Amino acid sequence: MQNAKPVSTPMAGHFKLSKDQCPSSHEEVKYMTRVSYASAVGSLMYAMVCTRPDIAQAVGVVSRYMANPEAEYVAATEASKEMIWMSRFMKELGKEQDDCKLFSDSQSAIHLEKNSVFHSRTKHIQLRYHFIRQMGEGKSSTVLMIFVFVIDVIAFGLAVAAEQRRSTAKVVPDSDSTYTYCVYDSDISTGYGVGAFLFLLLSQVLIMGVTRCLCCGRSLRPGGSRAWSIVLFIATWLTFVIAEACFVGGAARNAYHTKYRGFANMTDLSCETLRKGVFAAGAAFTVFTLILSELYYMSFSKANEGGWTPYGRESAIGMSSYP
Repeated sequence: MQNAKPVSTPMAGHFKLSKDQCPSSHEEVKYMTRVSYASAVGSLMYAMVCTRPDIAQAVGVVSRYMANPEAEYVAATEASKEMIWMSRFMKELGKEQDDCKLFSDSQSAIHLEKNSVFHSRTKHIQLRYHFIRQMGEGKSSTVLMIFVFVIDVIAFGLAVAAEQRRSTAKVVPDSDSTYTYCVYDSDISTGYGVGAFLFLLLSQVLIMGVTRCLCCGRSLRPGGSRAWSIVLFIATWLTFVIAEACFVGGAARNAYHTKYRGFANMTDLSCETLRKGVFAAGAAFTVFTLILSELYYMSFSKANEGGWTPYGRESAIGMSSYP
């Protein structure tokens, strides 16, 4: 390059294009409908690659306003249909494909495909072009599942620690002086119980926040996954409420009904024994909540992608940008 002769580029480096230069009047818009802008830029790109590398900077500037997110989105939908047809054809030939990926150089089209929220600027797009949103099978977030698992394990560990520590309490009669209950002092067991309560609450908030408590967002795809999601949703809340009630009761007070003394060969239970039993029950229901919440989230994720369902073990198709 030492002996090369420098020449100026066809476009100055400081030259900028903006949306303010777009057609504003009706006459200008009508005139631009007859201009093949994308075709002209494509021809310039061909010349740039083959014989005129000096116009690369100019082509790069004018091509920024060539892309139409809607057109790219529609093109991606049509390409996905071709990929599904090709995947089925290869399967009939005995060459079953793994999950396929549809690459796109339009970030706007990719975000439009991943964001299913209604928007006024996309309401004119026909429903059949939203087919690409419904191709892939629902996939749960591994990171979220691991994070929730760790939080629930911490809650379980705190509950076990609270169950193993000694506690002090006093027996207090109720307002009618008919029964008695245990009022516990603030000790290490109380702290462990409160910690287990908060950690379990955090995991439940995360799961229900991501799944929107089955109340908000688009409807789930009919099928077994949706049915299991509803069943596991109810079961998760049931075990969660029981576990949290045990932690609250162990940290604050336990009912100690004197009328049940001696019932079914029960001995006169002490407040310490009652508290250990309550925290042990809370730890057990924490494990149940952990298992049910993980299963609920996986079922919800599978049912969250409504619309197209792969036939049998047919490979799913996902859309992403170029690597």
